[in-house]
Amino acid sequence: MLVGHREDLVAERTRIENRLRWHVHDLDPERAAMLPCRHLEQRRVLDELEAWLAELPDSVQVGIVGELVGRCRELTLRANELQAELGHRVARVCPRLLGLPGCGVLTAAKIVAEVAGVGRFRSEAALAMHAGVAPLECSSGAWQRHRLSRVGNRQLNAALHRIAVTQLRVHPPAQAYLTRLEAAGKSKREGLRVLKRRLVRVVFNLLHADLDQAQLAPIGRPLADPGTSRSARSTGYPQPRRRPARARQPEEAMGRPSVRIWLLLCLVAIAGCNGPTPPRATPTTTTIVSTSTAAPADTPAEQTLQLTHSLPRPYRDACQQLLAYAPVGAAGCPPLVPQGPLQVHAAGPIAPSDGYEQSYVLDLASGSLDTIRGRSVDTNGGHWTISAARGPTARKVLAEQLHAALGSRRARCRHLRLDGELVEACQVPTTDDGYYSGHIAYAWEHRGVVYHITIHGHANQPRVALMMAAFIKQVRGR
Repeated sequence: MLVGHREDLVAERTRIENRLRWHVHDLDPERAAMLPCRHLEQRRVLDELEAWLAELPDSVQVGIVGELVGRCRELTLRANELQAELGHRVARVCPRLLGLPGCGVLTAAKIVAEVAGVGRFRSEAALAMHAGVAPLECSSGAWQRHRLSRVGNRQLNAALHRIAVTQLRVHPPAQAYLTRLEAAGKSKREGLRVLKRRLVRVVFNLLHADLDQAQLAPIGRPLADPGTSRSARSTGYPQPRRRPARARQPEEAMGRPSVRIWLLLCLVAIAGCNGPTPPRATPTTTTIVSTSTAAPADTPAEQTLQLTHSLPRPYRDACQQLLAYAPVGAAGCPPLVPQGPLQVHAAGPIAPSDGYEQSYVLDLASGSLDTIRGRSVDTNGGHWTISAARGPTARKVLAEQLHAALGSRRARCRHLRLDGELVEACQVPTTDDGYYSGHIAYAWEHRGVVYHITIHGHANQPRVALMMAAFIKQVRGR
């Protein structure tokens, strides 16, 4: 917000400078020719203009020029104050980013503002796609080329471009890297795009390193100075970040007898003594739905949309059956379901695919979905589904199922936030075939597991949003 406010002040100052030049030229063309081409907001230039205006006879135009000079001075002072404040904030939030060659305070602040939390990106490739610096191949036969990407966040792209251009001017490692690329047959523009793609990886690692240190640093202890990193001082490119080692729990805390106890029991058995039977680990029983009998009270919004936390018995039984197919770490079924009778059509694994390791799907029908706020909705008999999958490309595979059998009519998807989590909402067009035809689908990824909730009928979007929000709260233990 501070970055945008400062940019607005600078843009307003630029407009004032343009009007100031025009008025000075109207009063004295020779004096206007003496003005610098850039940086009219400098204190020396403004002082000279005020001294020149004091020598002119009073007139309306002279008063306007004096007012513009004062306004330009005020905007410059305020912009400098905001830049100093941004410097303090950036140094506290991401000090390592300021140590990157070519990255100043304003560029670092712009990157932090546009990234809006590096934790929401799964990898540096996802950040590169978001910034519009991911390479787009346009090869043909033996001609191998990648073209400029015109998608993504252009403000973030511009910040990376400034860093790349500055490094090519003053940073020897970047200059040597561009020389190697040109020797390999790439043009200067292509080399610049490759350098920007590499800078995304550096920025991603720097932001994650600052985030990890902020989470591990004790309260009240300042973060490390970015100048203390030897790798950052030498090249500007940090070493690969390492995750902190986990504290090893004693075996007794994990439900298993320690090695010392087992050795003692073995010695007792060899000596012929009737020692105690070695304890056995009690298997932990996981449930895919909450076992609490006290369901939370339904909110007015949930009651209006005919949703309830009182889970019917068939739904609970079907969710328990999914334990055999649930991915590792899967949290289970949503705690908010449509009111009224519920039918379970299928409960089991999704058809095998190379995209995911474990998966399950729950095919259901609820008659209360046929109406919403007193209006009839075509829901194909109240059809709705729940699915989950784990795997390297689980999100892609499940997303392709939304587009299946639609031909050129693709599902319209957008990203939104529910309870602070990034969720993908898709509206699947209605066709004659396709399992998800006519559905509204919400997808959420948590700890490597991708969850889907879909309801037939685009008017049921508010219901899917509430069900997914309740599910997110349950998974995160709120």
